[in-house]
Amino acid sequence: TRGNGEKKMLRLLKKEAETIYISNLKGTLCFTAIGIIGNIVCFFVVYRFSLPQHSFVEYLRALTMFDLISLVFEFVDSLNDLFHYQFQKNVLTVPSSIVCKCWEYLQHVVILLACWIMVGLTFDRLILVCDPWSKKWPNLSRRICNCQTARLIIKVLILISLIINIPHLFYQQWVCR
Repeated sequence: TRGNGEKKMLRLLKKEAETIYISNLKGTLCFTAIGIIGNIVCFFVVYRFSLPQHSFVEYLRALTMFDLISLVFEFVDSLNDLFHYQFQKNVLTVPSSIVCKCWEYLQHVVILLACWIMVGLTFDRLILVCDPWSKKWPNLSRRICNCQTARLIIKVLILISLIINIPHLFYQQWVCR
């Protein structure tokens, strides 16, 4: 009878783990869907109604775009996991491993970009609002915190993120789910 009790306990634990797993997937899908809707709204607000002469607008535009892309990646991955678990079907059925590697590579690039765009925005606001070098270099904040500099910094961050994540293409083995 002890063996039967252990088997029952294992079945209960497995059932509980499955319930937690499905709840986690559904919660992730729900929150990413809400995030996607929110980012689409932000995207249109920032692109349509923002003042184009301010540098922070450029950072916000890039941030909404990269956040939206990362949420779409997460939504598709979670949807794929849910379909695989419940129906044994994959949304991401890709015969080529290079496509899988590119998918994962772009996920890493976009997530890294979203983080560093936020850092760029923070430094832009720090320099403009606090103006820590105003006594040594007057008007430095106006020369640094402009749209051209913001676009240049965003382009450099994109390039750096693409380069930093290149090893993911070569040194990590991914198998499409």
